[in-house]
This record gives sequence, C-alpha cells and structure tokens, in this order.
Amino acid sequence: MIEATDATLPDLLKEAPQFVLIKFWADWCVPCKALAPIVNAIEPNYSGRVQFIAMEASSAPNTFKKYNLRAVPTLLLVDGDGEFIAYKVGACTAEQIEAFLDTHVNAC
Repeated sequence: MIEATDATLPDLLKEAPQFVLIKFWADWCVPCKALAPIVNAIEPNYSGRVQFIAMEASSAPNTFKKYNLRAVPTLLLVDGDGEFIAYKVGACTAEQIEAFLDTHVNAC
C-alpha cells in the first residue's frame, strides 16, 4: 500500500491501473487500526487491477473535501482519472471489502 497526501495523489493516480482504492485513516481512530491489516491482506488479490493507497486524513484535507467525505475509516474507490465510483464507511471484514471491490471492479 502506498502512502499519499493531497500533493502526491494526482501523480499516483496517473500511474495507477483502472481502479484505485484509497483508505482514509487517522492515527487516533481505533477502527482504522483494525481495518489496516485486513486491507493489507486482500491487496495481493487485486494486483494489477486495483492500486491500494492510504491517506491519513489530516494530510488529505483537499481530497477529503473533493469527495465530500466525513468520517474515517473510509474506503474510496475511484477510477484512474480520480473519478468517484463508490465508497464504504466504517470498519468491515475482508469479505465485505472484497464484495465491495468485486461489485465495481468486475462490472467493468
């Protein structure tokens, strides 16, 4: 998983495959800490199809605002141009994340 900020995200999106999953988190957020190893574990299942990026919320205020996000953890799925596809808020299981991704990634 690549760490990004508002400043580095545009370049990462240019280099990304068709889909990008951005995990927004905060250091003080307990559900974020629980979600991190789950997302890391499923990342290899989407190699070459989905780029996984992590953004700490305080280093991404412009991105947070752009997508009208309000809470962490949030998983945001965008295309390679940064266009919104879908999001999932709150802690979730690996199965829930995979179902979320599969619904959108496999549909295209």
